[in-house]
Amino acid sequence: MNRRIPKINELIKREISKIILKEVEFPPKILVTVTRVDTSPDLKTSQTFISAFPEKEIKKEVVL
Repeated sequence: MNRRIPKINELIKREISKIILKEVEFPPKILVTVTRVDTSPDLKTSQTFISAFPEKEIKKEVVL
């Protein structure tokens, strides 16, 4: 199995996490996490999955 895609996924995940940490301000009660990144085999697209906790605050505070 080619290890290239998983390495790229992890790199994108780390970089998006850094961007969110530096650029987006959330109230102290909100926890936002980049949970997964799926990159296509041709490296043209990536899907990023983000979770936010607590769920009841997502609609009020988090717009993704």
